[in-house]
Amino acid sequence: MPMDYREFFRSLRKSRGFTHETLAEKAGCHRNTVLNVERKRPVKFRTVIELMTAMGFDRKSEEVRRMALLWLESVSGIGLTVEELRAEAKDIRFEYQQTVHRASDELNEALARRSLSEDQIRLLALAANNPEIIEIIRQIREFSKNLDCVNGNSVAGGSRETDIQVAED
Repeated sequence: MPMDYREFFRSLRKSRGFTHETLAEKAGCHRNTVLNVERKRPVKFRTVIELMTAMGFDRKSEEVRRMALLWLESVSGIGLTVEELRAEAKDIRFEYQQTVHRASDELNEALARRSLSEDQIRLLALAANNPEIIEIIRQIREFSKNLDCVNGNSVAGGSRETDIQVAED
């Protein structure tokens, strides 16, 4: 189980030989401030950094960077540590692979049911690799239908007058 920022802070404090009181005195704050960082009480990141600086950590140190990630993870509820990101990425990758396999199986079944020409298969492959093309074709069809209505061509058996009346209402 990954360490949270409170545990990390406590381990850094102890490794530097500080008690709650001695760290508070060095940082110029109350002992409860140090205790709040180590307990499940909300603290500002600035407070954590000031205490780490008082312990002798440079603001650009690896410890401060790790503390920043752990603190952000705690307040946001989003896993930011490498282990959690790897696990989440692995899950997403697995889901994606399953989707690709299902889509491939469905395409193979569709091809087996129909006798498609080589050109039709190439068009399907193009559309599969460029899904935005399908949206463009949909928009062109919609635009074409709208043009037919404006030019008086009936799309659904209506007339130009009824189309205009509907648009005016």
